[in-house]
This record gives sequence, structure tokens and C-alpha cells, in this order.
Amino acid sequence: MHAAGMIRWLEAPEGKLFSEWLEDVRLRENKKLMESEKQELVFRAQGSVGVIDLIKSLKGDLKGYEKDLREGKVQPIREVS
Repeated sequence: MHAAGMIRWLEAPEGKLFSEWLEDVRLRENKKLMESEKQELVFRAQGSVGVIDLIKSLKGDLKGYEKDLREGKVQPIREVS
């Protein structure tokens, strides 16, 4: 799927529901991060929150990529066969 298609999906009802679910998961993981007394659970929660934050920033990153592509700042990403 190309960037524009992914952005459309993220803005569609399904994508919005996914984003809401992701936010709920992030809140649960953040709670574990703040309340856990076990170091390994803290590390796991830190990793989870970090990955979730990367996924949540995907739409903005894709929009930035498309803007840079239009302005000629970057080359299109192509599949290597």
C-alpha cells in the first residue's frame, strides 16, 4: 500500500477505530509503566509505549513524506526485487 492509501485508511472509520484502540492500549501500558515495581515489567512497558507512539505518528510521517515528495526533497520509495 502506498502512502496516500495508508493515509486514507487511517482517516477512514476503520482507521479511526484502530487509532482509538491503540490509544487504549497505550494508556494500559503507560499505567503498567508508572505502577510496576518489577524492573522487567517497566522495561517491557517502556518498549510497548515507544512502539505504540511510533505507530501513532505514522499518519503525520506519511503526510510529511508526501509533502517532501511533491516538493522534490525526496525520491519515491520503490520495492527492490
